[in-house]
Amino acid sequence: MKGQYFSFDAVVAAVIMVVAFTALVSYWFGAQSVIEDRANPMYADALRISDMLISPGFPQSWQTDDPSGVFSLDNTKQIGLTLGFGNELDRKKLERLKGLIPAYGLHASNWEGNYAAIGRLLRASGDYYIIVEQTDTNSASNQYTFGKPYPENATSVAVAHRGATLEGHPMRLRIFIWRQ
Repeated sequence: MKGQYFSFDAVVAAVIMVVAFTALVSYWFGAQSVIEDRANPMYADALRISDMLISPGFPQSWQTDDPSGVFSLDNTKQIGLTLGFGNELDRKKLERLKGLIPAYGLHASNWEGNYAAIGRLLRASGDYYIIVEQTDTNSASNQYTFGKPYPENATSVAVAHRGATLEGHPMRLRIFIWRQ
């Protein structure tokens, strides 16, 4: 029995080595794909837009009417959806943005012009779609969608997720940047 190469110890050691090598290779390729996704400029753009939306915007009261009584995006430098610099969303800002660019298909007056103007304010590198949804319930009572949903034939889509609250309810912002 001494000196046999294929003893039980050698077989167990070989199996452990194969399992360890397989785990290392699968981890390597998984980490590599995440790094490639993170290096995507569209993903960086989606993250930047999500950071911008989790701010009060500039001016902080961009959603209010001008003294003339007419709302205009001309004086807005940055779109933000929060009350301050925390993560508490402002329902008035969400409603104003929903009025400007509701979900695609529910066209408001001048939908395309507003969509393009807000895209310029967000500095989006492609088309955009924003979903703000409540996460502690299955109802759509606190759900807002803005922009154009990406089509099935989109060539690239990048998604950024952010957490926030709205009147004490947990909310999730999903920002989709896509190209066709």
